[in-house]
Amino acid sequence: MKKILLCFFTFLLTTFIYGQAPTFTANEVIPPFDAVFEWGAHLGADPNWSDENLGDIAAGNENLNLKGIGLNSIRIAIPESLVESDGYDVKKMAFQHFQSLGLEHVVINLGGPIADHVDPTMYCPGKQPKAFKNIFAPIWDGGLNGTPVNDTNYFARYCYLMAENYKDRVNIWEVLFDVDVDLNGTGWSEPGDQGNWWDANPDPCEIEFGAPVSHYVRMLRIAYEVIKSVDSDQLITTGGIRHPSFLHAILNTTDNPIDGTLTSAYPNFGGAYFDILGFQNYPNQDSSLRYWDEGLQSFVQKRHSDAAVLGFVQLQESFVTVLEQNGYDGQQFPSKYLINSGTNIPRKAFTETLLFGAEAQKNYVMKSAVAGFKSGLKQMQFYGLTEKELLDDASNEREVMGFYEALTSNYPDATLTDAGLGMQTLITFMKGYTYDADLTEQMELPTQMDGGAFTRPGEKPLFVIWAKTWRDSSEAGEFIYQFPSGFEIKELLCYEWNFNHTGIIQVLLPDYVHTPSSPIFLIPEYLSDTEEITAEEFKIYPNPARDELMVQFENSHSGPAALILYNGLGSASKVVEVSPGQTSFSFEVGDLPDGIYMLQLKKLNSIFSKKVVLKR
Repeated sequence: MKKILLCFFTFLLTTFIYGQAPTFTANEVIPPFDAVFEWGAHLGADPNWSDENLGDIAAGNENLNLKGIGLNSIRIAIPESLVESDGYDVKKMAFQHFQSLGLEHVVINLGGPIADHVDPTMYCPGKQPKAFKNIFAPIWDGGLNGTPVNDTNYFARYCYLMAENYKDRVNIWEVLFDVDVDLNGTGWSEPGDQGNWWDANPDPCEIEFGAPVSHYVRMLRIAYEVIKSVDSDQLITTGGIRHPSFLHAILNTTDNPIDGTLTSAYPNFGGAYFDILGFQNYPNQDSSLRYWDEGLQSFVQKRHSDAAVLGFVQLQESFVTVLEQNGYDGQQFPSKYLINSGTNIPRKAFTETLLFGAEAQKNYVMKSAVAGFKSGLKQMQFYGLTEKELLDDASNEREVMGFYEALTSNYPDATLTDAGLGMQTLITFMKGYTYDADLTEQMELPTQMDGGAFTRPGEKPLFVIWAKTWRDSSEAGEFIYQFPSGFEIKELLCYEWNFNHTGIIQVLLPDYVHTPSSPIFLIPEYLSDTEEITAEEFKIYPNPARDELMVQFENSHSGPAALILYNGLGSASKVVEVSPGQTSFSFEVGDLPDGIYMLQLKKLNSIFSKKVVLKR
């Protein structure tokens, strides 16, 4: 009897949950987002490459010995127009592959209705809105059509079917994109200025969304209620908004279609319906690369990577300020997570006013990634994984933003841009580390420099630093940095931005660290470390080596000893015990990539070292 009652109760509970809006909002609870920091990119599409292929070059595929960039997240658009045509499970195999590659917290962009599901109302004459049709129809119908949602509320149906198909493969859902692209030049206006978005919501004619802000809040509410009803741990994010003033509008507007005010039917402002603030910024499209000079009565340009990074950081801070001013401070309401949904600069200029070029692009993506990590972002989704056109054929700046050049060959042939190589190197070093604000403060970085210290349990700290750029249209910059004596550093292993390509390691003294304008990665050797002695304790041949490395000991060993072959990152590639009395040893190194290695013989408190080069 107890089993029957338990089964009946479970049935009732399941029936109640199935088809019901959640009883909570983001004003009460936000699910955990366990990532420290994730590097991602807009996946995009290519007619000759599958999503799985693109995932391989994004994350790397060990089974195919394909290095990739090392990304651990991606953003992918799955519009309603695609799934209504090809089936809602069209991307399930791709997402299964993404998981096998270690791509976590994948962002699905929702939007792109089929023609019959576009809101037919022209809120701005001649401009088709991005909103779905019938969004103000009831969200729930109790299962009348086989789904718990009202199937004539097309966005609700789309969200439900997407969540049912992908809830086990993704947990971040982005509601539309580019909704607040400023069409009238007033998005950056201050309160009190004519036409500003702080004192009154933007008119539909002023924004790319093309509909009232209340309609976007309605779509946030639908996505929140429907997707959370399927899995309450899923996360909802705004669609890459650009303006703090638009965030202010969302946080002070309900989904009331009449005037956006609070009523019993529309009980919450927009902040109740998203967990993550997703924002985007493109330095060439905001005001971060110029300032007004009263004396000159004109704008002064500052088109260099560190000005762009400063603008990125200041924009994030402005968004946080708006959130806190509206109660999302961890006290009145839970704090929101933040992700950057898109950023980059072009590798080629199309007007003389742009910040552009391979050097500037590489510096910007690397520096902004470090800045985002330091500031507490959960993700950065760079635009994009691949460029869309060859450099000479490109017609606009979005076509030459990517970690890979345009794909002109078949999988897996792809060429990294400098930005891609820089990001690959950065991720190689920084993945698994956390930002250490206290250790960074102890570094006493001068104003001419930027960067920080990052730590990982059981490992030596990683210092990532660079000299700031400061001249318009120039990426030049250098500084001689001296570590404070309290660090007690003997020497530093220095790796430049392109280490993954060159394999070059420099040894620097802590009181004379020549710092360029591109980030460098430093791993310290401390004075307190076990003394290292370079001596003729053993011989290596051949050197350079190809597939086999022979080690000849000068003396046999009576005590414990080990041979350790370190790669350029300081990780042990081979570890072998040396038996007492052993006088020679053979290393198989054919499975290791070309590069510079360090072979160490460790005996009690002594270390004997020799450099090894693998070259085919």
